[in-house]
Amino acid sequence: MKSYDVQTSNEKSLMMKQKVNYFIRCPYCRSSQTNLLPYYSEYGLSKIYGVNSNNQKDTYKQTNFSNSNNVIIKYDKIFTFGYQCYHIHKTKVGEHICNNSYVTNLTGTDKNYCFSHYNSYYKAHIKEINKKKKDEEKQKQIEEKQKQIEEKQKLIDEKKKLKEEKQKLIEEKKKLKEEKKNSAEEKQKLSEEKKESKGKVKQGSNICKAILKSGINKGKQCGLHTMGEFCGKHKSKD
Repeated sequence: MKSYDVQTSNEKSLMMKQKVNYFIRCPYCRSSQTNLLPYYSEYGLSKIYGVNSNNQKDTYKQTNFSNSNNVIIKYDKIFTFGYQCYHIHKTKVGEHICNNSYVTNLTGTDKNYCFSHYNSYYKAHIKEINKKKKDEEKQKQIEEKQKQIEEKQKLIDEKKKLKEEKQKLIEEKKKLKEEKKNSAEEKQKLSEEKKESKGKVKQGSNICKAILKSGINKGKQCGLHTMGEFCGKHKSKD
């Protein structure tokens, strides 16, 4: 079987004139489909030449039944006899387990389904996987965004800390400058006090007041430095 989507315009016209059925006709509405149907691997369906594939190797595989091997082949899957289908029929009366014993394992799970229910559960399983993957990607994006916010806040905090340290250094420098200034003032004050004290010593405020009674300086003041009124030489005498 061929389809118009792999032919030239001349080939299409020729086929139409020969009235050859080179298209797919819908069994329900009877409208003609001149293109291949799209193939979705997630639905678990087979590729069929002329329907959803233009590869002649994808020939239609009818359901095979073998009493000797006790298997049914459908959807490119082997359904083996002897196991129980996990599908549960829900009715008004109650729930009933599917009694079909030709089943195959649903990939990625520990459950088996018959050829009547496998496809629907396969679709639901793929949908769940895709949803989980989407949720994981969404969560990853949220975590990355949160990480970016935290890193941004960390940079802001570090910048603030550097600013505070800079301000602290400025204040310490200012303090040292003030201490240096105070030290200079104190030094100046001590220098002035020393000069003043020296002046007082020169005026005789801290010299011995005893009058010499002999020697070349007889009649003059002793003049030795002392903590009191008389030096150690004249204090005992007086």
